Amino acid sequence: MNKIKVWILVIILIVIAIVISGNQGDGEERSVVSKTGSISGDIFLTADELYVAGDVAGDLFAASGDLKVNSEIDGEVAVAGGNLSIDGKVKGSLIVAGGNIDITADTDEGMVIVGGDVHVQNASITGNIFLVGGEVNLGKGLNVDGKVMAAGGKVHLDGIFSRDLRVAGGKVTIGGEIKGDVKVVSKHIRLLPGTTIAGSLIYYSPQVIDIADSVSIGKDIVYIKTSQIEKNREGLFFVAGLTFLSLLVGLILFSVLTVYIAPAMLPACNKRFQSHKGKALMTGLLLIFSGPVLSVLLISSVFGIPLGLGFICIYLLLGMIGYIVAVFILGERVLSLLGKSQSGSSLSQLLAVFIGILLMTVILLIPVLGVFVFLIVNAMGVGSMLLQVLFFRRSLLIRQIQ
Repeated sequence: MNKIKVWILVIILIVIAIVISGNQGDGEERSVVSKTGSISGDIFLTADELYVAGDVAGDLFAASGDLKVNSEIDGEVAVAGGNLSIDGKVKGSLIVAGGNIDITADTDEGMVIVGGDVHVQNASITGNIFLVGGEVNLGKGLNVDGKVMAAGGKVHLDGIFSRDLRVAGGKVTIGGEIKGDVKVVSKHIRLLPGTTIAGSLIYYSPQVIDIADSVSIGKDIVYIKTSQIEKNREGLFFVAGLTFLSLLVGLILFSVLTVYIAPAMLPACNKRFQSHKGKALMTGLLLIFSGPVLSVLLISSVFGIPLGLGFICIYLLLGMIGYIVAVFILGERVLSLLGKSQSGSSLSQLLAVFIGILLMTVILLIPVLGVFVFLIVNAMGVGSMLLQVLFFRRSLLIRQIQ
């Protein structure tokens, strides 16, 4: 199955997740779904807890707070959630987005992973790996027959890699056997004892790499000191700071308009999030990841250009409103801990929003991890907003029937 079909099916999964979530009221118990035995055809699942075991003769698309997969899957796998554990074998490609990700599954067509704490080990991967996370660990027992592109706050690589490595992170540790070239961008880089690199080592860092005595490098070692790039940092910081300040002012003004135009929206979305945290996060993550893909698919068609451009505008608007919802939830949580929560008044709502924006501004200063947290928080807000819209629509339908 090609990549376009994979992402189209992911979009379908979003719709299913939204519909199921919209049909559930407040106070419902956590939904638990277990699929065992031989399963024929594609699987589309969404629940608070999911467990999939047995052979699957098709694709698996799932969204869950806690997901465990231990089976052989003939097609593609695209999953999102809080805690994800994937074992067995995936004959297609593997696409994963989540908080804590643990993968020991063999794959035949590579993987794309975005997560907080990511572990991939004791697996055979045919195809390329693209991986972004707060803490990334490609550990022992891993055999990758493809290129690896990894970025994170902390990145640890230790396995057998048949082709090139491209790594970026705050702290990078590399071990094992690399049969291609290695390119690293990091403040702190260390090569573990026994590491072998058949190709060249190229690294960008403010300090010289830490290489153990028993490391073997087949070709050249190229060191590019990043301090040379920092000569014009004052001008760059000024431009970046001015841009950031403009965006911050724009967000504050948009927040004020949101609170005064729709004063009941933010508290309602917060209530929806508190009732359905897992579903809100899953729905938001899936929409954020699939939105750009759907836009490209629409624009690539001649008849779909106007529709694609329109979808991009809606997508950006949803993202902005979702961010306001997210920072409100974050700020409201802080106010609740301080015993100052009064989300019914406009001023208290704005205070919660400003506190949330301040917290997110600080978090964004953290390299790599800050971007990941921003993604999760924004997904939380977008998902809560969509669930509230569906809940409101359902309430209107019930009133009309009555």
